[in-house]
Amino acid sequence: MLAEVSDLDGPRRGERFADLARYLAIQQAAKQEFLQRTDTEQAAMVARLEHLGPDDPSFFLQLSLLEEALEEHADHTEKTALPAIEGALDAGGLRRAQDGMALVEVLYEERGAGAAVPVDGGFQAQQEAARNALRSRIATTRADGRSDT
Repeated sequence: MLAEVSDLDGPRRGERFADLARYLAIQQAAKQEFLQRTDTEQAAMVARLEHLGPDDPSFFLQLSLLEEALEEHADHTEKTALPAIEGALDAGGLRRAQDGMALVEVLYEERGAGAAVPVDGGFQAQQEAARNALRSRIATTRADGRSDT
């Protein structure tokens, strides 16, 4: 998605960035909820980009800094954080974390008036909506004894 934001022009760039920010908001909420991980640096970078807007001259510089931070975070997660999480959780906790993280794509794909995470509203509001939706879906899954993923 980052490459698409860079490659597009005008309003389409803004729309694609909003899409990226929404995905990151959902992902951050899931990490906080299920992995007890938070990345305030990424959240601050997305907020800075939202404030600047895609037509600001420093937007691309800030976007490249976000890309670097995301790559470093993914590398750290793969090499250090995930093994530590897997070692710290029992089988039930690990399953809950896997189910919760799988909901990221489900929530992201929802569009329109019924979407749990609004397309508009900004990163912070989307993150809070995602957190509420994730809690609700996991609670429903537990109550039903099934998996939505």
